[in-house]
Amino acid sequence: MPSRPLLEAFRTAAPTVLLADSRVKVLGDDAYRKRTVCEARTWPDLNEFEEFNRVRIYLAEACPGKAGGN
Repeated sequence: MPSRPLLEAFRTAAPTVLLADSRVKVLGDDAYRKRTVCEARTWPDLNEFEEFNRVRIYLAEACPGKAGGN
């Protein structure tokens, strides 16, 4: 995942990060917890493979008392 370095940057910038991804099954960052999986489609329909219609929703929250996620 080319944007993997951004995962920590997001947590540093915000106390709560909600991330949706249809392509990466394992983020590789334990701070993000998978909350749910939804079926979704692009509009207009891009005729992507069916596996990309499964969107994973992840949540990362800062520890109490910390400004960022570190």
